[in-house]
Amino acid sequence: MKNKKGISLIVLVITIIVMIILAAAVIISMNNTGIIDKASHVVKLTDEKQVQDLASMLWAEAYLDETRTDTIENVVKQGLNEQGVTTENWNIDVSDTGVTVTKKQDVAANLIDFVVQYDAGNFESVTYQAEQGMTWSQWINSKYNVDGWRLDSITEENGSITRIDNPFVQDGKTQYDLFGIYEAVPNELIVSNKIYQYGYCGHVYE
Repeated sequence: MKNKKGISLIVLVITIIVMIILAAAVIISMNNTGIIDKASHVVKLTDEKQVQDLASMLWAEAYLDETRTDTIENVVKQGLNEQGVTTENWNIDVSDTGVTVTKKQDVAANLIDFVVQYDAGNFESVTYQAEQGMTWSQWINSKYNVDGWRLDSITEENGSITRIDNPFVQDGKTQYDLFGIYEAVPNELIVSNKIYQYGYCGHVYE
């Protein structure tokens, strides 16, 4: 009986040792393949300074690598991806003197709405979008100006925001109705949720 208990104890000890060895082998294998390292970077590398430091290190290594076959920019981006950085979320500016990394802003979170309403008839209105802090002159040249509003001015201080519509021919010349937005000063900020009135200003030739 004592002999059997001694054998069972030895078998148990050997089994535990084997399990520890196997577990250690698995952990070493995961570490060698970068699984643990990459997982930790996925969690940590969301801070701008950390990503900047890593990008600078990758740039220096690529710059000094005389056997490099790819561009420094591609090497930096690939290295960042391998370290768990989602490069699509970052602006990565690579030059001959270094690399600058900044986090991309969520433009959608900074959008505002405003209304342009006709001051006559059925008070037809259109809702437009702009980025927070955008002036009228900036908006005119942006993708948010979908209806062809333009800046008619000599200087921004005395300019006006207008658009043309309803072409017609008179005396052999094509004329258009000219409309302008009241209170829309080119160098002033667009106000969120404000209703801007616009009205008829006359005819113009184009």
